[in-house]
Amino acid sequence: MKLEKLNKYFKKRWITHVNPEELSILDSKFTTNNGAKSYHARLKDRARANHPRIWSFMTHINEIIIDTDNEFGRLSLGKNITRPRKKTNFLTDDRRSRCKQKFQSGGHIPWEYINAVSQTIGNIRDPEEEVDFSDCSEDSETDHIDDDDNNH
Repeated sequence: MKLEKLNKYFKKRWITHVNPEELSILDSKFTTNNGAKSYHARLKDRARANHPRIWSFMTHINEIIIDTDNEFGRLSLGKNITRPRKKTNFLTDDRRSRCKQKFQSGGHIPWEYINAVSQTIGNIRDPEEEVDFSDCSEDSETDHIDDDDNNH
């Protein structure tokens, strides 16, 4: 029943109102909403309560604004504000690039491409069904990256 509601919503909202190019990560540098997740994680970490009082909440928001301003200053000076990317992120980017090349050359149909590059397809498909990423890999070393880093 829940999957039927999701399917109906998806068709009504996304299929009829959004172009495929807007849904696709094919040529997109950003493939997640990690920026929003990061902001909410910072706020939750500072507040240390699910529903803080309004003045406490405002104090935490102001602290995040100050931190963000400091980060902007560091960026302006050419300094880093984040930790270096993990090896698994580079492997994921590499796999996506190979899958994109295979898709554009006709080696993948759209569903195969989506299935191969998706990190979260398990949320909407049969959990018993195996997803095979190996068809985009050059060697078996990069077929299976550390899933713990990508499934939050």
